[in-house]
Amino acid sequence: MFLINFVGYVKGYIIASIEGIFLERFINICMRRRIFLWNINKVNDFKILAKINIKDFKRIREVALKTKCKIKISKRFGLPFLLSRYKKRKFTLIGFFLFLIILWYLSTHVTGIIITGNEVLQRSELIHELKNFGISKGTDIKKINTLEIENKIMTKRDDIAWIGLNIQGSKLYLEIKERNEIIPKIDENVPCNIIATKDGVIESFEIRNGKQIAKIGSAVIQGDILVSGIIECENSTTRYVHSFGEVYAKTWYKKNDNFPMEYLEKINTGKITKKLSLGTPKLKINFYTNKKIPYTFYEKIEEKNNIKLLEKIFPNFYIFKNTFFEQEEVLKNRNEQETVEFGTKIIKKQLKEEIPEKAKVTCININHKNIENIINVEVEYECIENIAALSTFSIE
Repeated sequence: MFLINFVGYVKGYIIASIEGIFLERFINICMRRRIFLWNINKVNDFKILAKINIKDFKRIREVALKTKCKIKISKRFGLPFLLSRYKKRKFTLIGFFLFLIILWYLSTHVTGIIITGNEVLQRSELIHELKNFGISKGTDIKKINTLEIENKIMTKRDDIAWIGLNIQGSKLYLEIKERNEIIPKIDENVPCNIIATKDGVIESFEIRNGKQIAKIGSAVIQGDILVSGIIECENSTTRYVHSFGEVYAKTWYKKNDNFPMEYLEKINTGKITKKLSLGTPKLKINFYTNKKIPYTFYEKIEEKNNIKLLEKIFPNFYIFKNTFFEQEEVLKNRNEQETVEFGTKIIKKQLKEEIPEKAKVTCININHKNIENIINVEVEYECIENIAALSTFSIE
């Protein structure tokens, strides 16, 4: 219905008051002649209000005469009436066309770059990297191949583990995941040890060069030498080798948090407020006057749809429909078991972000204790993972 009203606004329409005895016949004849009436409202048995396009209004007079109905124009709406009103106001028209030009530019070019996930890398460094590949504010959106840029940056940078590049509206979003530690490449001719990257208990060795120092079942801490690059030979000579291989150990990841049995939950009351806007994500024309949301607590859902008639000219020009659902806070209670399950789910999610992808989870231990209706939940993951890392040493 909104699209019908919008198209009607562009073409121009009127709200007509139609009075007569044969209103039903009047509507049927209009339908047969393909005269489009919409938003028909019955005032009483002998009067209706309806919206009619300007073009159809001239044809409708003949139908009115035939059905002995009287037609009066109640209100006029639309762009043609607006232009005729401001025909003598040139600056208003110039401003309107400038607005369209600005709107076109903002919907087809990058107007902002949002970067997330960078903790060590500076924003300015990443902006410069994008510029090297031809992306900056003002770049034509159609010329950006996000997949190609992602591959080029990943190939070039060793300090980025993952990158995501996407365009929403006229903004470009760059999300990265930095490598926690960039392991420098060591030449195979350089002597080195294998050391532990974290605390653990040794499970197995897969050594292809070097002398095993740690034993299976022994506990090691971060930095301990697991495999030595110094090998004493039978003839009392010493060989210095480049150790390499994998050392697998049991490791543990543990986290705990408090979760109350009594909590506040937001639930929908059934009241809804809708607000419509037109434009780009950065520049919108609101079809409402009161910007204030009439609810203290609410959930917002935004939908945006392209206008097909304008899609080629304004690819990022949307109809925005914001729906606000009123919510209220309700005090609720969980029993001890439900609270433990709720807390476990949250802590597991947090721990999975810390555990390396290649680590194999062998055991999960869950403990809890109730302290005055506040449940302390502790989750511990036991894993098997490779804790080996190369470390060079100097030869005296």
